[in-house]
Amino acid sequence: MGVQTDEEETMENKPFFIILFSLIILIFTNKVNANYDPDTSLNGKIFLLNSKSIKREMGDIMPKLDTKANLPDIIFLNKNGNQYLRLIFHPGDFKNSFSKFEVGYSIPELKNKSRLKFTEFYTERGIKLGITKSKFLSIINHRIKKDSKKEEYLLELNNPNDPFLEMYGLPAYEAKYIFKNNILVKFYFGFKYP
Repeated sequence: MGVQTDEEETMENKPFFIILFSLIILIFTNKVNANYDPDTSLNGKIFLLNSKSIKREMGDIMPKLDTKANLPDIIFLNKNGNQYLRLIFHPGDFKNSFSKFEVGYSIPELKNKSRLKFTEFYTERGIKLGITKSKFLSIINHRIKKDSKKEEYLLELNNPNDPFLEMYGLPAYEAKYIFKNNILVKFYFGFKYP
């Protein structure tokens, strides 16, 4: 065995770079074909189906879970108490792992709920309460459907070949955005209960 030349080393590494390049192209192509990048987090800190993010930001919240609801949930307020965050737990989810987030303006009945350190709740794409419909439409993708009778927009993903759903191994995702007088007043996003 002799010492390899630079040309021989490059030839040995060539299959690795071809595979790496192919993977990058495949990932990018799937992202483009998905044609939508659904929201999966709030404030860059709380993520769907991620118990570590919940425990880091809120602690172990399972004892506070309201199990009397159709789907068990827990509600928190933002720092000022004028917005709420509802975390929805699906039976079969892991402890402190939530499948859906709902954000809206607080009502008096919620005034005694625990407060979080966040001044407002926003998605990774900047969707938050109070934005105008035109701002929302400049952020959101064209796959969203508008309810013709209401000021609501709905996104549903339920194609088993959708790369986003394949990544999570779940059958369906939905997001709904509710407007009043052209202002976003409530939204939710996450995985549908089978």
